[in-house]
Amino acid sequence: MSELVEVNIQGQIYRLRTDAESRSEYLREVASYVDSEMRGLVRQSQGASHDRVAVMAAIRIADRLFQQRQKVTDGVESFEEKVGKLIESSDQLLKG
Repeated sequence: MSELVEVNIQGQIYRLRTDAESRSEYLREVASYVDSEMRGLVRQSQGASHDRVAVMAAIRIADRLFQQRQKVTDGVESFEEKVGKLIESSDQLLKG
């Protein structure tokens, strides 16, 4: 059953629908993060429009997401490379 969750971002109330009651707190946490990002940008750029602040916050958040994805990809590639070297080493030991 879906649930309606109210969140406050930059003084505006948004009603978000979630597919599971257990995700209500998660949505509140995400909204709080977005609110925090926007408030930080408002402090840095006095006079910027609400739309501009929202777009800049979205870009910052997306940038962090892309950086984390790259770290995961790099980690997986490094892991695969190390496993490959271990397999080669063990094959040489078995042949040797």
